[in-house]
Amino acid sequence: MSSLVYHAATRVLQNFLDEKGSLKHLVYNTTPEAVADRRKYIFKIVFSTVKWKPVLEAIFEEVRDSLGTERTKEGTAADKLKQIVSREKVEAGAFIYTFELLLSSDKRGRRALEKQISKHGEVGRVIFDDSVRGRLEDAVERVRVKKGVESVEELISKEIAEIDASRNSVPVYMRVNGLVTSTGEFEKTLVESKEFRLVREEGEGGAGGGEADVDEECGHLRDSLHVVLRSDVRVRPGLFARDRDVGGLYVFAPGVLGMGGVVGFGSAMVGEMRVVVQDKASCFPARVLLPPLGGKAVDFCAAPGNKTLQLVEMVGETGSVVAFERDGRRAGLLRKRLLEGGCCVEGGVEGKGKKEGGRENGRKGGRVRVCERDVLGVEWCDPVVREVEWGLLDPSCSGSGMRRTVETVLRGGGEREGGEAGQAEAERVSRLAGLQLRLLRHVAEFPSLRVLVYSTCSVHEKENEEVVGAFLRSREAQAEGWVLRKAGESEGLKRKCEWNGRVGLKEGVGLTEEQAESVIRFSSEEHTNGFFVAKFERVGWEERRKERLREAESEWKRMESEKEEKMEEGGRVGKERRREVGGRTEKGKSYGGHQPFSRKRR
Repeated sequence: MSSLVYHAATRVLQNFLDEKGSLKHLVYNTTPEAVADRRKYIFKIVFSTVKWKPVLEAIFEEVRDSLGTERTKEGTAADKLKQIVSREKVEAGAFIYTFELLLSSDKRGRRALEKQISKHGEVGRVIFDDSVRGRLEDAVERVRVKKGVESVEELISKEIAEIDASRNSVPVYMRVNGLVTSTGEFEKTLVESKEFRLVREEGEGGAGGGEADVDEECGHLRDSLHVVLRSDVRVRPGLFARDRDVGGLYVFAPGVLGMGGVVGFGSAMVGEMRVVVQDKASCFPARVLLPPLGGKAVDFCAAPGNKTLQLVEMVGETGSVVAFERDGRRAGLLRKRLLEGGCCVEGGVEGKGKKEGGRENGRKGGRVRVCERDVLGVEWCDPVVREVEWGLLDPSCSGSGMRRTVETVLRGGGEREGGEAGQAEAERVSRLAGLQLRLLRHVAEFPSLRVLVYSTCSVHEKENEEVVGAFLRSREAQAEGWVLRKAGESEGLKRKCEWNGRVGLKEGVGLTEEQAESVIRFSSEEHTNGFFVAKFERVGWEERRKERLREAESEWKRMESEKEEKMEEGGRVGKERRREVGGRTEKGKSYGGHQPFSRKRR
């Protein structure tokens, strides 16, 4: 393997250890172009090293103890190893090369690395030195004995092992992007590939052959989801099923993403944006909102764009969507993703034409306008939001509903219950809840907004039911006529959802029994990430809209007029200041704009 790949992996790991970003972000945004085509392999190297980091640290501790009293000849590999592991902060390269030497299951890659190790940096050459290898292997054995385990594989922490196991117990959801293809075409492609069979329930239509019968062993479940969950991803043809709640969403067996890039077919279909890998719960907010064909919708916190794509598909070519993203880099990625997904993006992508998008690519795309702005800085009367009627607000949250990863555990982001870590997390959640409530109250005053869906990937009541309750009691909600509707009964869902937020009845949250049953709360029991969805509707919208639009137009004209006056005033003040500066010397004496002749120079 090229030394450039390992140099890049070392830099990524060092930046990760310095908490400069997530592994995925660092790999795909900081990797040099020279190895850009090996990013997946770089991610694999770094991720595996991070997973085994606690074990590697224990190995280095054993090496330090054994070398502590030993006299090593200066300049030898053992002496260099002593320096590498005795440093206060072990270099990232030491973790990577030691993992590759001792713990990696990729034996072929290890042999290739050994052959080219002379081209690598000093750390790599020292770790792979024959005299050092023996010391490291002895250290591994001592760690194994101290931990009381029978194999090296058992050294990995129980918590991380459970996370690895959970990755193989959660289904993979793929949503068909209707802007590019159709569900019928998707099913036909999979069935004809001979790689998959469609599991269908009684009374459900087929997809042109290749359907599997419902597994009789499931007995009373009679549920295609459980049939897929029970299937072995390694057996071909594999099984997939239509989701029971969200149209255009399909369920695949756990682990399918790791099988050759979604078993060969998926890498192309995902890359071409024919399908989007998106958790089921994440699909719900747009389906609950369900803007009509030709409608005007807005995604207030749009990046990375999966929900925006859903909205664009719903409103069709005659409708429009406004997508807000305050971060410039993320806004650029959002524009790119929407273009690739078949949308007609007004303004195009940086460096491209005025208007590029789906239609030019021969796809059926809706119109979407990406605004690189903070929603809180958008006035209620701004023309950009003045006529939008359907709003989706999925703001920044704690992410406590997302499945834990190796990264979050190693950074102390696991289950935080007590102590300083728990207090810091509680303070963070409280700050986020304050921001979420501010956003809800702010957008509630937009003049044409008639339906608003609020969602988070959090399981904390403070970010969910408490925010909803505080919003309903707010001045803005009461003045504008906002009420809570039953999210689970939306026409955008294939069936009525019974998952409600009964937790919202706890004292202090401030929701009635009916209100608590109106929201949707997901958990791992539904085979999804933890998620929360609430739907608000504006009572008396039709009667208020025309009057509010007139007020908005009048207010905007007034604001624009004031702005012009301030600019003119600023221009006059600027000219006067320039005249004053041009007619003064350092001592403040006026010489008509000319400096006096210096005696020293004369």
